[in-house]
Amino acid sequence: MNNYKLLPALVSILQTLNLTESAKQLNVTQSAMSKTLNQLREDFHDKIIVREANQFILTKKGEKLKEQLPVLMQQLDNLYVPESMEPSLCKRKFTLASSDYVAQAILPSIFCLVENEAPNVSIEYKLWHKENLNNFVEHNVDLVATLADYVPDNLYGKMMAEDQLVVIFRRSHPKSNSNFTINDYIEGRHILISGGGDKGHVLNS
Repeated sequence: MNNYKLLPALVSILQTLNLTESAKQLNVTQSAMSKTLNQLREDFHDKIIVREANQFILTKKGEKLKEQLPVLMQQLDNLYVPESMEPSLCKRKFTLASSDYVAQAILPSIFCLVENEAPNVSIEYKLWHKENLNNFVEHNVDLVATLADYVPDNLYGKMMAEDQLVVIFRRSHPKSNSNFTINDYIEGRHILISGGGDKGHVLNS
């Protein structure tokens, strides 16, 4: 019979590639983690991780497991989630990530809401870079708020808001009384204030 209790250890090993770190995460000894890895290798008929030079790397099977397991584990966890939730009784830690640009817009209201409705919840915040989206499962986050042109097929995404660029100039500017065009902006002296890491330089790139 398959030992599903070993899967959390496997997820940790796949993510850290370090038995010592995985042992710390799961609060077990390194010897116990080593035995777990040996059992996993036997169960999956694969080495899963192998040493190359001075580091561990994943086998092809390991790469496939790393891609599939976090999603499957989350689906299993969801089976235990009650259909209705009482926020005031929740004691989970949620890890949120966003760029500094998005954070300044949403975090104050999120923290206020959590404090009022779920005071026992803890929130960890991580700075996010939009290039990480394709490797979402590697970053151990529950929710990401970012500017994105697309959402990978293995993730669920929802558009929460739209943004736009605004041009500001002094009242006495030569173009203040005319229809200001994109060419006027490009040809004129200007500065671009992006406001954050994932706010793209649309016009100057």
